[in-house]
Amino acid sequence: MLLWLLSVSLVLCGAAAGKVRNLCYAACYGHLQAAKHFLEQGAAVDAKDDNGYTAMMWAAQEGHLDVVKYLVEQGAAVNAKEKRGSTAMMWAAQKGYLDVVKYLVEQGAAVDAKADYGYTAMMLAAQKGHLDAVKYLVEQGADVDAKDDDGYTAMMLAAQKGHLDAVKYLVEQGADVDAKDDDGYTAMIYATQQGHLDAVKNLVEQGADVNATSKHGCTAMMLAAKKGHLDAVKYLVEQGADVNAASKYGYMIYAAQSPDVMNYLVEQGADVNAKTKHG
Repeated sequence: MLLWLLSVSLVLCGAAAGKVRNLCYAACYGHLQAAKHFLEQGAAVDAKDDNGYTAMMWAAQEGHLDVVKYLVEQGAAVNAKEKRGSTAMMWAAQKGYLDVVKYLVEQGAAVDAKADYGYTAMMLAAQKGHLDAVKYLVEQGADVDAKDDDGYTAMMLAAQKGHLDAVKYLVEQGADVDAKDDDGYTAMIYATQQGHLDAVKNLVEQGADVNATSKHGCTAMMLAAKKGHLDAVKYLVEQGADVNAASKYGYMIYAAQSPDVMNYLVEQGADVNAKTKHG
C-alpha cells in the first residue's frame, strides 16, 4: 500500500521531485523496503527535499537506525547539512537517539560541526536533557565550552531548562561555570530566572559567582526577585548575594514583584529609599 501511494505521488509531483519526496517519506516513517525500492528506481541518495533535508536526515531525526545504516551504505553523506546548517547527527542528538548518534560518529560525522546559528549536536542534546548523548559526544571530543552565535554554551542551555544531571556532568568535565553569553548571562543566572533551584545550588557549590552581572547590571537575584522565586532569593542571600545591587533599570528592591520577596529583602537590609539615577 505504501509503495502504491508513493508511486501515485511520484506521478502527480513529477518524476524527479517525486522520487526525492518518496524516498524522504519512506526514510522518515522507517520503511526500509520502500527506501530500497525508490533507490533502485533511481532516486539519488543525497537528493534534498524543499527544506534541504536528505532521506538520511529524516531517518536520523526519527530514530530509524536500520534506514540510516542502509542509506549510509549506499553512499549518503553523513555530514550533509540542511538549509539551516543542521546535520543528521544534530537531529538525532536533539531527539536523544543515542544509537543513531553513535553510528553516525563511527561513520565520520563531525562531533563539533556547527549549524548556521552556531549550535552543536552536544548543545542540542544538553538543551533537551539527553544525558547519555551528552556524555557520549563529550567522550568523542565535543567541546564543553563551545558557544553558539549568541554566546550560549551547552551548560547554559541545560541550566535554563533545569536539566540538573546534564549541568552536573558538564561541570565535572570542566565547563566554565561563569561563562557569559552575549548579554552577559551565566548558566546560574538562567537557572535562577527559571526557578531551577537545584541547578542554582549545584552551580554555586561549584564556584559560580552569585553576584555576576549581565551587561545591563542584572544579577541572578534580581531576576529571581522579579519572577517571585522566594526560595532562590533566600538561597542567594545566604550565599552572599548583594541585596542592594543595582542594574541600569534600578535597585534590587524595585525588581521584586511579590510582597513576600519584597518583605524578605527589606528584612535582609535592602534600602527602601534607594533611588535610581532618574530619581
